[in-house]
This record gives sequence, structure tokens and C-alpha cells, in this order.
Amino acid sequence: LHSFELLINRANALRMMMVSENSRNAAENEIGIPTKKRIKLIDLGSGAGRLVVYGALIKGGVSGWDIHGIEISSELHFLAQEILERAISENLFTGESEISGSVENIGSVWLHLGSAKLCASRGLLNDADIIFCYSTAFSAPDFCVEWGAPMLSLEWSELLSASCSKGCLVVTTDMVLNPHHGWELLEKIEVDNPILLGSVGYIHTLERKRDVM
Repeated sequence: LHSFELLINRANALRMMMVSENSRNAAENEIGIPTKKRIKLIDLGSGAGRLVVYGALIKGGVSGWDIHGIEISSELHFLAQEILERAISENLFTGESEISGSVENIGSVWLHLGSAKLCASRGLLNDADIIFCYSTAFSAPDFCVEWGAPMLSLEWSELLSASCSKGCLVVTTDMVLNPHHGWELLEKIEVDNPILLGSVGYIHTLERKRDVM
């Protein structure tokens, strides 16, 4: 949990720096830019919702963050719903539970059942500010020589590039996205991982969009 918080906080700090830079450029060119009041964080592959619930506890509500979890396993999704309901019953969250189809919303927390591709087709990723993906156990068929790290399979880089907005930050663990799909690596951070001897978090930003072929 500490490693997740560290990576998300650093990603948000980088996001704020980019927003500040864009605001200065817009002011210099007398261009008005829209302001966004809330920050949208997505946990891609949220499992039983542990990071979603933790993220909501430290960032949701009055902190101005909306936390979304996407999980393809119905078993894990329903378990996450139960955990979220339990958190409500113990007054860890304020607000009422609303369940509609495959989505459960409690206050500033949303749980979505379905694949990343399905949720992307519904526009869920379009306005994401930060996406976290614990990708340590994912397939990495290639190696990125440029960044010196294993590279996630092409489908992930393509899907996120086509679905996210320019400037979106994506945090992955132990593997990087493909730079040929518009991704720029901002930072890599060594973090604790109780399952392994340690992990490396990679913070990317989308510099240019690319349509899925």
C-alpha cells in the first residue's frame, strides 16, 4: 500500500507540474484552458479492490479524487463490492451505495466489471488523469532497449494510447509501455514489494495519440 501511495503521489506531482506549465503557456498565448476540479484515478486490474478502497480512503471525498477500479474477474469484482459495502457499514466512507448493472458506486468510488478494452469502449479511460496498473505478472514478450526494461505486450500500449487523452499519466510496475505508441517515460522509482525482493514503478505520459490499428 505504501508503494502504491508513493507512486500515485509522485505521478500527481508530475501531473500538477505539467498542468502548471500548460497554464503558463496558455497565458503567454492568451489561450483559455478548461479547469478540472476533480482528479480521476483508475486502478486497471483492481482485483478484490484493495488499492481502490485504500485510494479512496486517502484521496477520495474531500480530497477531490474519483477512484475507479476495473476488473475482468466477476468473482473478484463481487468480492470487491462486498469489501466496499463493509467499509460503508463501518463508516469509513460517506454516501450511499448505488449498484447498476456491472458498476457499483459509493461516494467517490466506482467498481467496473469487464475487460480494459470493454471499459475503454465505454469511454471510461478518456478523461483519466492517472492510471495505475500492477503489471508485474503481465506478459512481456519484448525488451525496451531505450528504457532498459521489459516491455508490456503491444495490445496494452495500443489500447491505452488510443483510449487516453494526451497528458494522461500511466504508472506500471516492472514493465514499460511501448515508446512507439506515443508514451514518454518521465520517471522510474524503486519501491518495496513484499511478494518480490522489490519492484520498479514506471511513470509514463501520453505525448501523442495513436489510433488502434
